[in-house]
Amino acid sequence: MLQYQLHSVALAAFALFQVTLSASLESRACDCWKTKEDGTLFTNYKTIDFRSLAKYAGPVPAVINDWNGNAQAGPTSAYFKSSTWTNFFGLQNWGDTTTPIKKINSLNNAYIQNNTDGTTYLTFRTYRTKKFQSIVEADSVADDYTAVSMRFRSRVHGNSGACAGGFTYKSYEDGVQHESDTEFLTNGPTNVIHYTTHPEEEDHDFDGTFTIEAPDSSRWTNFQEHRVDWTQPKTTWYLNGKQNGQLPHEDAQEPSYLIFNMWSEGNPEWEGTMAVGGSAYFDLQYIQVAYNTSTPRTRACTSTCTLS
Repeated sequence: MLQYQLHSVALAAFALFQVTLSASLESRACDCWKTKEDGTLFTNYKTIDFRSLAKYAGPVPAVINDWNGNAQAGPTSAYFKSSTWTNFFGLQNWGDTTTPIKKINSLNNAYIQNNTDGTTYLTFRTYRTKKFQSIVEADSVADDYTAVSMRFRSRVHGNSGACAGGFTYKSYEDGVQHESDTEFLTNGPTNVIHYTTHPEEEDHDFDGTFTIEAPDSSRWTNFQEHRVDWTQPKTTWYLNGKQNGQLPHEDAQEPSYLIFNMWSEGNPEWEGTMAVGGSAYFDLQYIQVAYNTSTPRTRACTSTCTLS
């Protein structure tokens, strides 16, 4: 019991440190940011913190069992109408009827919840009805990110047959998808995180895809900090501050969106099929992004902060 209490205190102290750190990094004292590992320089920085949103938290939204109701659902909270959210992300409501299990994005599946420690978090939910899968996706407003160092603290839990992800993405009319993914499959072991890049695995006999067992017997059913550094030469992934994978890019990286989603479509070779009535959840405490875009910087860096 004492060990558990000390662990809880340590986690609370770490969370407080992260709040202080992100606030200082986003302050006017910094106008450029760099990674401590290789000195990659970024000219923009943004934190979206979901841990102090008690006024936006409420009852878990009831599931909607008809297709049109999901597509037409409004936001579950005023938070998703605030500039803090809308300046950076937008929730989707598109659907796809061509997948093994047809799927529909719904604003009803994104909501703020109270945690047991007095904080809050953002939940992305997916659930299976008799006729379709209700899913959720948030796309960044900007679509021209050229390099990012993105951190998000999250956990994933629920029934088998879902995929949670945070990634860079760009799709073209020729069907080629450019991605660097961090994904969690609820039909597999909870200490396996899937790190993937596209289109390398499509063009180069799958040498752009790999899966890694997270170190220290970590479980993504608990809150962990995930980090992805996406640049032209390579993508590097970190788990709780330790490098957990790296992949050089064989194709040029394209200006991209940032996407977070929780979904299923019944793909037997990936997330599988969720049982009718099942559900799964992607809980996020914060998202922190240092980034560059295709818009050129007009001023020089005068104070560069190092990202931890």
